[in-house]
Amino acid sequence: HTRYGTVTGVQTCALPIWGRGGDAPRRHARAFLNNDTVVGERFIEGWHTAIRRHPTAIMSPMITYANTRSRIWHSGGRKTIWPTFMRQRRGYAATTLVKLVCGCCLVAPVAVWRRLDGFDVRFSMYFEDFDLSLQARQAGIDVLLLPDADLSVGHKVSRSFHGQPWHKERLLRRSRCLFASRHYSGLVLAAVRILEG
Repeated sequence: HTRYGTVTGVQTCALPIWGRGGDAPRRHARAFLNNDTVVGERFIEGWHTAIRRHPTAIMSPMITYANTRSRIWHSGGRKTIWPTFMRQRRGYAATTLVKLVCGCCLVAPVAVWRRLDGFDVRFSMYFEDFDLSLQARQAGIDVLLLPDADLSVGHKVSRSFHGQPWHKERLLRRSRCLFASRHYSGLVLAAVRILEG
């Protein structure tokens, strides 16, 4: 939509979502959307509605496979040992307070984004979304999963990565270990360290 500006980016692009404050436009939220995704016609309007309903929350929609929109690719959800190794694929029927959301499509109020200092740059393409989600929850900020069909994102799955498979795996392992060391302890952290060698 030209009235919302253009979206560009290499891995993930930031789309400013604007609202009206007095007579001048005011930025309310930043939306991050991977460049290997597809969205529906009411995507922007759907997010404007969601931001009005939940102006202080970090939010993410259901992420489905682009070629099979009825199949969940990632839903976000609870903090257990499993998200460090596999995607959560729970079918939510209503807006739900969760611990983790997927950065494939993530919307954060500008004030919250600044308060949390955005994504931690030490994460290399993986787990920065989970890290931000858990930091938000620790700071008392709601993290919501929105299953609204207008917000749904179809992921083309790894179409944005143009490198050697070993490099992708190295980035994933490095970020997984950093995430586990920041947010887990005891047996869970030990399990991650043992499995990652």
